[in-house]
Amino acid sequence: MHRLYNIKRTTVMRRLLTISALTLLANINNESMAQQVPKAVVVEHFTNSYCSVCASRNPGMYATLAQHTDVMHIAYHPSSPYAACTINQHNKAENDARTNFYGIFGGTPRIVVQGNVIPASTNYGDASLYTSEKGKMSSFSVKTELKKAAGNTADVTVTVKKVDTSSITSLQLYAVVAEDTFFFNAPNGENIHHDVFRKSVWGAPQAITTLTNVGDSVVMTQNIAVHQDWVGGRTYVAALLQDGNKQMIQAARSATLDFPVGINMTNTTTGLTIFPNPAGTFVTLKGLGNSTSEVTIITSDGRIADKLQMNKNNTRINTGKLTPGLYFISVADGSQTQYLKLIKR
Repeated sequence: MHRLYNIKRTTVMRRLLTISALTLLANINNESMAQQVPKAVVVEHFTNSYCSVCASRNPGMYATLAQHTDVMHIAYHPSSPYAACTINQHNKAENDARTNFYGIFGGTPRIVVQGNVIPASTNYGDASLYTSEKGKMSSFSVKTELKKAAGNTADVTVTVKKVDTSSITSLQLYAVVAEDTFFFNAPNGENIHHDVFRKSVWGAPQAITTLTNVGDSVVMTQNIAVHQDWVGGRTYVAALLQDGNKQMIQAARSATLDFPVGINMTNTTTGLTIFPNPAGTFVTLKGLGNSTSEVTIITSDGRIADKLQMNKNNTRINTGKLTPGLYFISVADGSQTQYLKLIKR
């Protein structure tokens, strides 16, 4: 009897030791696989379509961002100091809320880089605002997805994962819907508006306190209604992960949404492509018809760089004289105007 008891006790002990060893091995493997990932750089931009100062200062910032395409940019349009701003009227409450989040409501333009409010007197075209933040690493990764769902809705999925050791225990996730390009002849003279905020996915930032161990992750989902004013192919979701002091920990943006049939498709490209893109000395515009189209090359701050008359027998554009950066190609055939993005190397 004692011998049987000893055998059972020995077996149990061996199992417990095996489980403990496997647990220890798993923890060791998690630690050995832990590795920080590059931290995204984010500039949150507060502007207004009635603001003449914005019209004079924004182009310098856009020109710099065109040279740093890896920097995430989101533009909010608060109601102060110009309550009549058309873009603000699309979602006044949430545009104002994000401005108040940083305590800068009441004046435009303002920018916040990596959660740090930049003094209003700063040159917003100064590349060091972004280059000084590049090359930094994060212990958290963020993945963002935006997919069509039933009806005129879309599903948002944001995955946050702890990939390395970190003492940060309190995080907040803020996700926004934005349009990468919005064409609108604003009263202040700005005609092209970049990364325009449309709505917050969950309203206020969401608290995340469950990422304790390396490898822990949290998946947050939300089904959103797709507004009829949002332009198909230009709408995306950006997710911003910040700590309790509003410092940016990580960020990511989704691909743009391919809207279902029935959603406003104005200002989108249908059958038009341009290659190579990024461009060198020449590009070819494919998809033109027999009739003549007016093709306009527009800089990122809305200036016209060149105008051409083109059709399917005349498809080559000389881009050698363009300075490196972001451009928009406007193709007007009389019945509609379509736009493409072009990067010049």
